[in-house]
Amino acid sequence: MNRTTAAAPRRIKVWDLPVRISHWVMAGLVIGLLVTGWRGMLGPHMQLGQILLVVLVFRIVWGFLGSTTARFSDFVRGPGAVMAYLRTGISPTPGHSPVGALSVVAMLVVLAWQVGTGLFAQDQIGIDQGPFAGMVSGSLSSRISGWHATSKWLVLALIVLHVVAIFYYAIAKRLDLVGPMVTGSKKVAPDAPWRETSGYNLLLATVLLALIAGGWFAILKLAL
Repeated sequence: MNRTTAAAPRRIKVWDLPVRISHWVMAGLVIGLLVTGWRGMLGPHMQLGQILLVVLVFRIVWGFLGSTTARFSDFVRGPGAVMAYLRTGISPTPGHSPVGALSVVAMLVVLAWQVGTGLFAQDQIGIDQGPFAGMVSGSLSSRISGWHATSKWLVLALIVLHVVAIFYYAIAKRLDLVGPMVTGSKKVAPDAPWRETSGYNLLLATVLLALIAGGWFAILKLAL
């Protein structure tokens, strides 16, 4: 028997299209938000923040309705699974590892906090402000603005951690984390017990995104 052929890895589908698109769109939006925030371009900053809100809500909902590896139930595990992964390096799912899941959840929570505080924030002179800033007192809005400005460092820390993890896995473990998020598939060992992700429905994703975007537009109309 040809050992090379027998040991050849197989390629399986891991990430569905909505997961990949939302991942890269959120990455681009976060970069745009950091740049516009630092340059004081608060108008575009708040517009990008509202787009991020829509994509973020979509990704969270898709975490319950999407394909197998998109669902939180597939990759969010308890402390025991995290410790087991740290000991063995073997993930129970072809998608996010138990440790990677911590990074994903942390990023979603922090981005939700940033977007949420941004809705009530305002600049120092009150010209540019979030759509809900007028619903709270000026002092509270200023306080929330301070929280929003301070917690951007947490976003940056998570981004740095994410990038470091990508390089670590690429160099130390020879695992490509970026490629699968582009193509949707990854190479796995021929005897790996993992199956391809399933349950993907593009029509559902499209309708869901339209409903979230339309719902947010309706909320804005009512608020303004």
